[in-house]
Amino acid sequence: MCDIWTCSAGYDDCDRNASTGCEVNLLITTAHCGYCTNNCNLAHATSACVNGTCVIASCNVGYVNCDNITSNGCEVDVLTSTSNCGYCGHNCTCPHATAVCTSGVCAISPCDTGYADCDLTASSGCEVNIFSVINCGSCGNICSLPNAISTCPTGTCEVLSCLSPYGDCDGIASNGCEANLQTSASTCGTCAINCNNLANVNLVHCISGSCSIATCDSEYYDCDGTVSDGCEVNLYTTNNCGSCGSTCSSRSHSSVTCPAGTCQYSCNSGYADCNGSPTDGCETDITTSSHCGSCSNDCNGNNCNCGWTGCSCGGCFHGDEPVLLVNGEYRKVKNLLSGDRVYSLNEQNRIVEDEIIMMLHLDPNLTTEFCTIETVMNESLSVTCDHYMIVHGQKERYIRADRVKHNDMLYVHTTQNSVKLVAVKSVRRDFKIGYYTPKTFQGTLIVNGIATSCYVEIVKSIQQETIHFVLAPLRWYYRVLKQLSIQQPFKWQPTTRGYVFPINILTKNRRLILFLFQTSIGYQKMFATVLITIYFIRRVLKKFKS
Repeated sequence: MCDIWTCSAGYDDCDRNASTGCEVNLLITTAHCGYCTNNCNLAHATSACVNGTCVIASCNVGYVNCDNITSNGCEVDVLTSTSNCGYCGHNCTCPHATAVCTSGVCAISPCDTGYADCDLTASSGCEVNIFSVINCGSCGNICSLPNAISTCPTGTCEVLSCLSPYGDCDGIASNGCEANLQTSASTCGTCAINCNNLANVNLVHCISGSCSIATCDSEYYDCDGTVSDGCEVNLYTTNNCGSCGSTCSSRSHSSVTCPAGTCQYSCNSGYADCNGSPTDGCETDITTSSHCGSCSNDCNGNNCNCGWTGCSCGGCFHGDEPVLLVNGEYRKVKNLLSGDRVYSLNEQNRIVEDEIIMMLHLDPNLTTEFCTIETVMNESLSVTCDHYMIVHGQKERYIRADRVKHNDMLYVHTTQNSVKLVAVKSVRRDFKIGYYTPKTFQGTLIVNGIATSCYVEIVKSIQQETIHFVLAPLRWYYRVLKQLSIQQPFKWQPTTRGYVFPINILTKNRRLILFLFQTSIGYQKMFATVLITIYFIRRVLKKFKS
């Protein structure tokens, strides 16, 4: 077998196959340049083998052999290298900026904080300081605020200081020093002083940096002349009524106010100024029979009852309350007549037919305070607040209307002519005109569906039962005259004050009545009944004589 002993100059047996001989030209072959396996593969370049040495035939696009060293090929990317931008040795230097090389051209990205490239020339970099008053935040943005020395420390126009006499009171830089501290009432002298906040002022001015009060609010005045406390005096008070230091004098049984700069007097409870003279104040006691609740209300001998609700010569139902008659007709209390057949509640709490005996007392024109009681079933009843109500489950069967409370149980008339217990929802007080006091045999009456007494509390210690017992002769008198075919034994006119003589008896002799009836001694009650019976017999005889 033949072997290769030696190759000709410039050739070599690189595949170690004798049959192919010395197959490689080491002078021109890039894969075996100068010796076997020496591959000319230079970076970013097209390589060549010349006389057995690797050389750069050409650089790839964008690359250049700047260091003239063949072994590292075309080592520089002149499209992106900031130190060899576009060609070798071209250094991108941009003042106040970060330089970049884009497609072989120097560019800025970005500017340093506080600078901007206003001439759009990369070689000059970011040449403009935008923290200056002539380029504040952007190129050409001039910082010049009204009435101020301006500054731009962070790229935003700000007030460095204000020109006299101005101040930057709202803290908004864009309007500069907007407040005139010499003339503005809201910033007078300093930003902190607002003349409009002075107490009770209506119109104020700022003159040379000091507040000046032009006018005060209604009711007030600057009595001490000190601006800082504003209009400090209320001229609607009794110590300064209408003017500084004008004091309202005191008057007997009265209180004084100054609602409109004028002393006005109001009488204490239980008193009135009946003679119209200011010198003696409220001279009249209006809890007496001759002046009951007002100067002109004369009870004509009746007792004047004064309670929580004021004073009156009597009381009972409001005249517009409806009453169901036995014949099915409804009639207002004020239109009831002696002999009208009505419904009432007996002592066994059963509905019974009854009859109107008389209108014991009425006053159609007197304004009186009423207690309006409303149930959860929306029944309602207006009675004077001293009127007795029939309440279920209480210690006392009859209690004053003003003592009825939420959830108390009342007796309500049903359509089956029976009663049911219904809870109270509310009790309110209001003033209405006119009251009427009808009387029945039972001493009770169904008004607007609610069972109630016919009586009011005349004296605190005299209960419903006692009043009804004392007035028994009235019922006897009525029965006797009805048997004698007298249809209305007790006549009254809607404009009169009713048939009031029994009230005179009760009020004028209440101590005797209390002694005789608030006891278990039978003969005392008998004696009182005989006396009252004799009185009514005399009335009957007198009526027949007339």
